[in-house]
Formats: sequence, structure tokens, C-alpha cells
Amino acid sequence: MLLKLKADEVLAKDRGHAVTVDVYSDRDFNNLRYEGLRCITITGSPVDSQLEVDTADFWLGFFSINLRTALEGSTIATSEDTAVVVPNALEFFVFGPALRRAVVSCQ
Repeated sequence: MLLKLKADEVLAKDRGHAVTVDVYSDRDFNNLRYEGLRCITITGSPVDSQLEVDTADFWLGFFSINLRTALEGSTIATSEDTAVVVPNALEFFVFGPALRRAVVSCQ
């Protein structure tokens, strides 16, 4: 998945970094799609050494749910009626910078 991200905060982790980002769908940063997404990098990956606060770039990776965060935040949810929103459970694992622009269609 290709996203345009603007880093707000870089936190050192045991084997990489956690980055809080805002996700935009346009090159001019006018169309905010998601605020406060947590991105995870691995030490030694191409993007890990490029992380800087208040920079923007296109990154490749995949979305994941942090199960520990989801479980801890939903302890009162025992049915669909008691379901809750768990902030910060969605994460994006970053592989590296995108080398080309995204395709417009699958044709």
C-alpha cells in the first residue's frame, strides 16, 4: 500500500522506531485521510534511518491491528451491543520509501 505521510513524532523502540503520522491522499497535503496513525519501522530498513519530524514522504508497507492494544481496550465488550472503539489499535508496518508513483487504475 502506498501512503503519503507526515511524521509528527519519532519514538525509539527495541528494534526500530514508532512514528506518529498523518495520512494524506494528495501531494499538497490538503486532503487529510487519517490522523495519528502509528507506523512501525525495523532497524536497518531503508526508511528507519530517514525518519525526521515534520517531513513528508511516500512509504510502502501494510496495515495491521495491534492485538494487545485491541484486547486491552475492549475488555468491557462482550457482545456487539457493548462494542467499543479502540484508539491506536491500527498500525502501519513500513518497508521503505516508495520508488515510483502509485498507479491510478489496474489497467
